[in-house]
Amino acid sequence: MELPGGVGLSQQDHRFSEGDDQLKILGARLEKILSDLEHGTVSILHGRWGSGKTRFAKAWIADLERRGRACLYFDAFAADHLENPFAALARAFVKAAKAAENKQLSKAGKAASQMADAFAAAAPHIGLLGVKALSAGLIDEEVTGRIAETKKNYAVDRLTDSATLRKWLINYADEEKAFCALRESLKRLKNDLSNSPTKSNQLDSEGNEVRPIMIVIIDELDRCRPDFALGIIEFLKHFFSVEGIHYILVTNIDQLTMAVNARYQNGPMSFEYLQKFYDFVIHFENYSLAPGESNQARYVHKLMNSDMNNFVYTSGAGHADLIADLATGFRLTHRQIEKIISGLLISDIFSKKSSPRVDLLILLQLIMVIDYNLFSKIKYNNADLSQFYNLIAQNSFKNPARIDLIVNSMRFLTDSSFDKKSPAYSDFFKEFGMWSSMGDANRLKMLQTIANELQ
Repeated sequence: MELPGGVGLSQQDHRFSEGDDQLKILGARLEKILSDLEHGTVSILHGRWGSGKTRFAKAWIADLERRGRACLYFDAFAADHLENPFAALARAFVKAAKAAENKQLSKAGKAASQMADAFAAAAPHIGLLGVKALSAGLIDEEVTGRIAETKKNYAVDRLTDSATLRKWLINYADEEKAFCALRESLKRLKNDLSNSPTKSNQLDSEGNEVRPIMIVIIDELDRCRPDFALGIIEFLKHFFSVEGIHYILVTNIDQLTMAVNARYQNGPMSFEYLQKFYDFVIHFENYSLAPGESNQARYVHKLMNSDMNNFVYTSGAGHADLIADLATGFRLTHRQIEKIISGLLISDIFSKKSSPRVDLLILLQLIMVIDYNLFSKIKYNNADLSQFYNLIAQNSFKNPARIDLIVNSMRFLTDSSFDKKSPAYSDFFKEFGMWSSMGDANRLKMLQTIANELQ
């Protein structure tokens, strides 16, 4: 569903593309698992920053919507400016209800108002700050005033012990009632966003009938403030747990663990605490691997043959194969691959024919992306490359001979004790014969010169 404020997606903008077979399989498996569960869940789609989790989440949501599934995409980072995570979640669900109302999916016709009322009644029990932020223009001043009035009613002055206890017990009963009403409104939203509140029109990716569920994608949590990210997770488990509603947190679990530690300072116990708030973890990068060509290699070739490459591209030069080999060996994320290719495009590297110098430029661009500090030292001719050579040696490549050739060219241009007569470098000098007569003074400055060709 395309929602105002960026809390939804257009099916036309996000679809699985050719070569996404593994991602389609992952989506179908998740849908089947979640459909078979009678209770609601919170799960984590875990992967490194830039590994393609968001692209999968958006394409999957578009596929689910196309088939009439109730689903919601929420960009947590876009709401990170709000002080209270409850307010952020409230905005997302109220907007979803408003969209259902506008599309006449809601039988009651007042889905947004009812949802807003439910959040308004629950808000005082959690000390909600910034009530107007909750409404996002969808709740009238009457509801806003109602929250403030409810807060006032629950203010506890200095009372006798028995009076305080009595007030607390009444408050507790009202609290339970408020959160039951909130959960009922979420359940109604699940049905409103489906094609039908019954399971007769609910079909999985294979066309089989399944019970209606709602899938809520909460993305970009690993980019949020630690307190905000952790607050989202805690609120979901405590207040938003509803039968048939499944929350998938698109994030990096290591980042969330650090968020727990930042708030509670409980060190090694942080991960154990975090485990209380989710049901299972989906290791995204394991599922995104395809047989044969690696996920990284497929992404490299996709970019090199897409509209991203508007420059002159000598396709037969093997640039894409080299980048794909390096990306696979170093297990680069999609974002790192994009940075490498865009950097090389800006420097107009792809218009050149394949040569040892161009291959060296590609390797230097890789270093710039994965270790900018080392790249800076190369540009100033004071780099120690021994650790990088060890890292290369630990990885495996499809074309190791080509990688060795590039590494040896780097050694030749940086090592003052390089033995030109060593049999180990005979292949190197077949390719770099024009450098064999180069004097040491010029040779040891050449890598610096090449590095400065990169923008």
